[in-house]
Amino acid sequence: MDSAERRAELLPEPEPEEHRYDVISVDDHVTEPPNVFTGRIEARYADRAPRLTEDESGGLVWAYEDGEVHDAGFGAVAGRPQSAWRHEPIRYEEIRKGCWHIHARVRDMDTDLVEAEDVLEPADVDLADRGAAARHDLVNASESSVAGAARARGVSPVEVMIELSLDSRFEQLFRQPISQTSSELILAGLRHPNTVVAASDSGAHISQILDSNIPTYFLSHWVRGEGAFTWAEAIHMLTGAPARVWGLERRGVLEAGACADVVVFDPAAVGCAAPTVLNDLPDGGPRLAQSATGIDATLVNGQVVTSGGRRTGATPGVFLRAPR
Repeated sequence: MDSAERRAELLPEPEPEEHRYDVISVDDHVTEPPNVFTGRIEARYADRAPRLTEDESGGLVWAYEDGEVHDAGFGAVAGRPQSAWRHEPIRYEEIRKGCWHIHARVRDMDTDLVEAEDVLEPADVDLADRGAAARHDLVNASESSVAGAARARGVSPVEVMIELSLDSRFEQLFRQPISQTSSELILAGLRHPNTVVAASDSGAHISQILDSNIPTYFLSHWVRGEGAFTWAEAIHMLTGAPARVWGLERRGVLEAGACADVVVFDPAAVGCAAPTVLNDLPDGGPRLAQSATGIDATLVNGQVVTSGGRRTGATPGVFLRAPR
């Protein structure tokens, strides 16, 4: 199928509705505009810049170096009937313009009565290494951030990222904080009585973000490092509190008659190791992975499922539903 045979299938424009309350939409994503790299790459790197090419179906693919990334259709399903959702590469004329064009996006926000959006990185195009990845730290303490490395080397931050990526054959990992929220505000949020710690979005974005380390980071940083919570307070925030909020009966407590879900850890060592990239999905695709440190054993329903960082093979877990 070539591009001339493909047919865009979009839903009709929604009818305007009465504005009853203000809406702020979070965890929104955008698709890269087709010209995102045009004119933004230094001349000496221009021939290595990602570029759009067509695959055999007429869909668009981002090609770079010796690899390529499909801009999968599931990254831009807004305004499309569910029957048209697919993983295969798509074309820009097949998706709603607000998925990638800033002015069209603002018009869509007005239609949806959305006052503001918290827009994260694009959902699908992950220009990262597809091979085995290793941890490559920046050279020294003065280069502990891209900005610091740029200052130390007398070049721009973009040049540092490009050089480190090329030198490591795209095995260099960069951490991008989603927000610049101050530690004081984060701590205030953690202490709010309605806050539930340990929810993670990693399962939805397995190759883009990795926040499944929230429990171990919470313990290592806010408890052991900062002393902001006692161990008893922190453990309750990770166990009993979420079990109560989500209605998980007989969970989150150590008492007679409760389910024996237990994590045995060393307070002096609990934390998280450096992330890595694994290519072990069914189609060989990549995912981010991060192991915990200082965890001696994990029990689920009274059976040991991990010991010394290794799985035992036991699978006593069951699907839990909150009472209706």
